[in-house]
Amino acid sequence: MIWDSGTVESIKKDDKGEPVSLEKSYDMGRIEVELHGKKLKGGYNIVRMKGGKMRGNWLLMKQDDKYANSKKDIVEKEPKSSDTGRSLEEIAKGEKSRKQ
Repeated sequence: MIWDSGTVESIKKDDKGEPVSLEKSYDMGRIEVELHGKKLKGGYNIVRMKGGKMRGNWLLMKQDDKYANSKKDIVEKEPKSSDTGRSLEEIAKGEKSRKQ
């Protein structure tokens, strides 16, 4: 399933206010992006965990911006594919796309 689609841009800046590439942000272990998706929009931080059982995993956090809404469960509200309009159950059953 393609749950969401759109574009992403790096919004991380260095100490001088200069843009930092996604590749360099990845190497640093902290990525800051702006998502322009059909479902997800706005700023997000993606941080590599450093210790314990979570070491090496990445944590996705929504930035506090105009798209932030702690009362909205986006997965529950918009569970269908942004590409075909089908649910996981419909895909598993082999049902045809709703967007033909």
